[in-house]
Amino acid sequence: TCQIVGMSATLPNLRDVELWLNAQKFDGSMLDRPVELLEHVVFPPGQQIKHKKGNCIEKFERPGDALTALVKEGIAGEHNEGKGSVLVFCATVKETEIVAAKLLHSLDHDQQMGRIANKDTLSMMRSDLVQHLRSIKGDVGPPDLLQKLVEKGIAFHNAKLLREERKLIEDAFKGGVLQVITCTSTLAAGVNLPAGTVVISKPKVGIDSLKPSTYKQM
Repeated sequence: TCQIVGMSATLPNLRDVELWLNAQKFDGSMLDRPVELLEHVVFPPGQQIKHKKGNCIEKFERPGDALTALVKEGIAGEHNEGKGSVLVFCATVKETEIVAAKLLHSLDHDQQMGRIANKDTLSMMRSDLVQHLRSIKGDVGPPDLLQKLVEKGIAFHNAKLLREERKLIEDAFKGGVLQVITCTSTLAAGVNLPAGTVVISKPKVGIDSLKPSTYKQM
């Protein structure tokens, strides 16, 4: 028996599709989530947080850059002890690399352990990942930016990477070897990467404004 299950967070004409396929609709919007989804916006001036739930506002009292602070909190997580995972969506391919390089120099990597409890084991797994990435392109020279990032548990994911490279990064993130991925909105289409924290650096996709449907897919 073959069973087909279709899922969407944004399909506007779900009833039409249900009738067309002679299918049974299941609406999961009323179910209790195992992890509560919290949405908020950090905005200047004054670095404030506006929460979607309750529409309350509070001061964003974190030192330094807001994006870096949000990533640090995502890694630490509530009761996660440095085992959290973070996706940072960027507006452009170039920005994924710029933001990742910035995080490389601003995160406390000694506290960034991921779900791999043993530090030596984690270091070895990241080194193995670097070697796999180098072998894909036949690199023999000094490590490139991506390889330097991976050694610290960070990676960028964009259209410039080969499919094999993107797959390695996705699997490493799922396995806890990588904790932070900077990416474009294309990652939200067709790739399921569960993350404790999602940061959208700008409400843009390229030069266009971020659409509500794209936001929901993220």
